[in-house]
Amino acid sequence: MGGVLISTALVVLMKFGLHPQTIADVSLNVSKISFRTNGVRILAPTTEEQLLIARIASLEIRGRKVQMVEAKGLRKEGNSFQVQVGPAGSCSFYRVRSSALELMGTSIITLGWAKTAAGGSASLQVHGTLKGALTSQPSGPASKSGFSCIRVHTDAGSNETVEGTFSPQGGDSILFTTAPDTRLVIELTSGVEIGDTQIPILDEIQLSDIDPQNPEEKTVLLTPPAGHKNEILFQALDKTVGIHDDDLVVMRPGRSFYLRRFVVKDGIQLSLHGELRDLRAGAGVSDLQTRMPSLIDHLKANPVVSLLSAFGGMILTVLAAVLRDFLRKKLGLKSKE
Repeated sequence: MGGVLISTALVVLMKFGLHPQTIADVSLNVSKISFRTNGVRILAPTTEEQLLIARIASLEIRGRKVQMVEAKGLRKEGNSFQVQVGPAGSCSFYRVRSSALELMGTSIITLGWAKTAAGGSASLQVHGTLKGALTSQPSGPASKSGFSCIRVHTDAGSNETVEGTFSPQGGDSILFTTAPDTRLVIELTSGVEIGDTQIPILDEIQLSDIDPQNPEEKTVLLTPPAGHKNEILFQALDKTVGIHDDDLVVMRPGRSFYLRRFVVKDGIQLSLHGELRDLRAGAGVSDLQTRMPSLIDHLKANPVVSLLSAFGGMILTVLAAVLRDFLRKKLGLKSKE
């Protein structure tokens, strides 16, 4: 019994005590991040000069004198249109304002950013289904508010192309539903940024990228804009830990962890907050080292609270192991009798 108690205590101490779970504020600038969430919405309302949505299942347009050109030059004008898009179809929209996108159940989200000649582009990939609404904006002197869809179903057949323009004064409504595994691409023109707040994160986050042609993991961290750093703040301990701009990063959240805010502009600027069970960073996969505060750091900051926090789980685990061992022996004796 004594040996079981001691060995169990040592194992649990190694698991819980050396680097206890800690509340952290994580600030990073990245080109890509994937996470699983049970949030119901993603992306705050924003105005886009150009928005591409792949794998749209259905599209409904309501407005005033919306003009549409179907296959073979067939022109239509009306106040309401419904467009059915094939599995490989997509639609591009110009000069529209999007509402928050509705997530249909627990989803895996991938946010991306890439530098372009015009400044940059943001992408949102969802391993799930999206619903959303767009509102056309007034047409400008050099650009009109409109749309273009490929591989759609029309009266002329399948795999057709449809183009159209919205009312010049704006205000037309566009409702869409996507098929699973949809992808949105937003062109970030000068001064345009997209983002959101308060998104729950459920599972481990690996901040790295794997090229299909090369199995080695590469960093997705970027040099932060002026006034920002890639770092972790453990506020209760008054401790800040820097993260090298070229490191790989792995985060293991606790019960409550949030993407408190992200902004896509010259990278994806992340602000994450909540309980962390572990955060590792390093120059490569074999170099990943924990950046969590040690038990000694906690003891220096608040000895009493830290001891209770670090050893509370250990005591319960040890008691459970002792009870399990006791019951196993008790039941074993009864079976022999």
